Amino acid sequence: MRDRSACTKGHVASAGSNADLPCMFWITLLLVFAAIGGTVYFFVRGIVAFLSTTKEDLAGDGPSDSARAQNKAMQGRVLLQAVAVGFALLALMLFSA
Repeated sequence: MRDRSACTKGHVASAGSNADLPCMFWITLLLVFAAIGGTVYFFVRGIVAFLSTTKEDLAGDGPSDSARAQNKAMQGRVLLQAVAVGFALLALMLFSA
């Protein structure tokens, strides 16, 4: 009987109804969840930067370190959200047929 413990010839081996899904599906799924995890990381980092804002930061005459940290966290979050959506669309296109 064929060994189904690893991805061979484009098929993932698992006991059950998912036995014929290609390895690319699992790779894409892993990348989607990695991007989602990164998005959550940047989201939490931005919230922490927001909560650490002081009155001195708000009264300053330019962007404070806290404002810069918030901006970087937001940029990272938006970038990883776009990557996650892209991977999800890729998975839908590859496996909708």
